[in-house]
Amino acid sequence: MIKLRVIGVRTYDEAVRAAVDLAADGVQAIELCGGFGNEGVGKIAEAVQGKASVGVVRFDPHPGLGFKSGDAVFH
Repeated sequence: MIKLRVIGVRTYDEAVRAAVDLAADGVQAIELCGGFGNEGVGKIAEAVQGKASVGVVRFDPHPGLGFKSGDAVFH
């Protein structure tokens, strides 16, 4: 059975902490929203250290963020 969790964060630091907690809880796949820039995705992937696969819908720059990268908005 697949269980889904949706978690909202305000910064990349919050996202890193959430991802580490999820991986520690046994979550095997983390999908990030398109607002995460390249740097943000890299931080999450590095933080989970291969304990979970990290995927992302890619919009960089993102139209919903005023055509800015999430790297500029959420850093």
